[in-house]
Amino acid sequence: MGDGRVTVHIPKYHGFSALRITDAKGDHLGFAYSDTPYDVMDMRGAKESARRTSLYNRAMTAMDKSAPDIDALQELIAWGERRGDVTPNEPDAVMTVNGLGGKGLMRPPIAPPESLSNQEEEDEALAVDAARASILYPADRKAS
Repeated sequence: MGDGRVTVHIPKYHGFSALRITDAKGDHLGFAYSDTPYDVMDMRGAKESARRTSLYNRAMTAMDKSAPDIDALQELIAWGERRGDVTPNEPDAVMTVNGLGGKGLMRPPIAPPESLSNQEEEDEALAVDAARASILYPADRKAS
């Protein structure tokens, strides 16, 4: 198959109702005809649309049959086998844990903070709001 280029031949001695199309080698591919506009309710337009859809589907089926079937999983396995063995990187450092009797190797869990009373929660929320307000609206800001 070539580079996909075609040549459209402009008629020299007759009208432009059909244009001959050839490939890069000069082999005849077909003719290009001007498209006929149809009214929305014209049945000829519906028939032409159905004909084009049928031609398109047949061409897609032929193209599908010409393409080879590929087993993607098998291709991935073959690619992995061609790559060879994976050599792990040398570690930067090695840490070993050898317990002296197995005690003291783990930190005890931190106890959750005691719950605050409703009044303490409100006081904390007000303090946070005041801190946010001081950042957003500094006191030394001049009114404009």
